[in-house]
Amino acid sequence: MKKQRNRLIMAIDYGGSITKVIGGVSNRERRILAMPPDVIELPKTFLELHQGEIGTASPENKVWIAVNGKSYAVGMYARTLAIENPRLTQPKIATALSKTLAAIWVLKEQLRLSNTIRLDLCCVLPIGEYQDKDKLKRQLEKAFHEFETPSGQLKVELSEFNCKPEGAGVYMMHTRKRGVEAQQKILAVVMLGYRNTSVLVFRQGNLVDKATSPLGFARLLKNVIAQTSGQTLERLAPSVVQYLEGKDDSGLLSILLSDEPIEELAQLKNAIAIAQEKHQIELCGWLNEIIPRLSEEIVLCGGTADTLQNYLFKLWNSQEIYLHGGVELPEDIKALKMGYRFADIWIMWDYFIDKLMKNKLALPIA
Repeated sequence: MKKQRNRLIMAIDYGGSITKVIGGVSNRERRILAMPPDVIELPKTFLELHQGEIGTASPENKVWIAVNGKSYAVGMYARTLAIENPRLTQPKIATALSKTLAAIWVLKEQLRLSNTIRLDLCCVLPIGEYQDKDKLKRQLEKAFHEFETPSGQLKVELSEFNCKPEGAGVYMMHTRKRGVEAQQKILAVVMLGYRNTSVLVFRQGNLVDKATSPLGFARLLKNVIAQTSGQTLERLAPSVVQYLEGKDDSGLLSILLSDEPIEELAQLKNAIAIAQEKHQIELCGWLNEIIPRLSEEIVLCGGTADTLQNYLFKLWNSQEIYLHGGVELPEDIKALKMGYRFADIWIMWDYFIDKLMKNKLALPIA
């Protein structure tokens, strides 16, 4: 009988629109998870009862956890049990514990690990929450002593913990590719996310300033909702991204609600155009205040960078601009067809696992 493995390496990005996870026992034997960000507290008795009614759902679609006297449905399971609640104003750290525990269980099931796991964890937090990294570590260590899952109790030993601000991965990739030249300049990394837009400013390789604002892609979508009827953030997001990146109407056509699709499509397009112009003006004003005029290089990244790149390239026509730090995504991430939304956490995973291997922490597991 083959001995069960207990080593897990995991990188997680607690995204506002998608929780992005890379995990495995090695770089070659890894899994990629893209889970809805939903987390909802429910009675454990309800979750256990409902669990028997959901048939043969895969682990990522039926995950719940119970910890510290409370129980939570996470990801797609939470979305099926609750009304829409994007929690865009809630700090990411508020649900980071539940998302981390849920991801551990899903990977444990997919990789057939034991119920006692030794974990090397890498994660990213928003710039405005990065000061809470030690608090997150303490919360995790407390919960890891024992928590409940659909398959029983799990125990986790936290072997390595590495937390960086969002955008750090893309910055490391950019400076690796650009070499010493980039480290001698004033450089700004602009993270264009779903909930927020954030900026890291580096001078000669040192982080000298950071800022965040609520001017994420959800702000644009809310303006579209205000001009239309019956639409929600969840329905709009993928279709509007598809439309803005390629002017393809197929996504918009799939979310029309009225019996007069031609008229509704025209109204929706007009609402998007107005919301986009308003969002660009607001974003431009904020970025011009934050990014130093003497900046020589600007790196655009984040899930919605592609929808804004043409506008921002014109805004900074006198600086050198780079998109996603020149990252090259592997085939298993490309297969998700999510653009560069995994770029930052993929680079963090790559650096993290390389560090573990060099330190001879990630030993080969039979």
